[in-house]
Amino acid sequence: MPGKETDRRRAFAQVYLKTMDLEEAAKAVGETPRPELLKRYEAEVERWRDSLRQQVTQEDVIRRLIRLGFGSGKECISLLEGSGAELDLSLVSEVKRSANGAVEFKLIDRVGVLRQLLELLKGDEDGAEAFLRSLQGGEAGEEA
Repeated sequence: MPGKETDRRRAFAQVYLKTMDLEEAAKAVGETPRPELLKRYEAEVERWRDSLRQQVTQEDVIRRLIRLGFGSGKECISLLEGSGAELDLSLVSEVKRSANGAVEFKLIDRVGVLRQLLELLKGDEDGAEAFLRSLQGGEAGEEA
């Protein structure tokens, strides 16, 4: 059974790799964010990073890029309407609220995402085949 320190290392690594934010990872384990903290948990972060590399396939990346490149952004409207549902805001890169209460969403660079997708598919002779398989596995607007 894992001990408290093992649980802390695991929690730090998982939050850090998910957010890439030292403050968030430090908060998850009750630590003060400081640069040496990353060094302290470095081995665990690398272990989890390696585990993630083994789990994510090229097809997963292609599917996700398709979703980002062709997604609808309906979640932004749901957020404005105050929907309580869990929302996928991966198309949103920034949210600002002005002093007068107006909300501004900045979306990701879809053209850049599509360029990345094209490069990924060009680099693989079977790229078109993988692209079609990804589309058959789910429409671009569905969760990959």
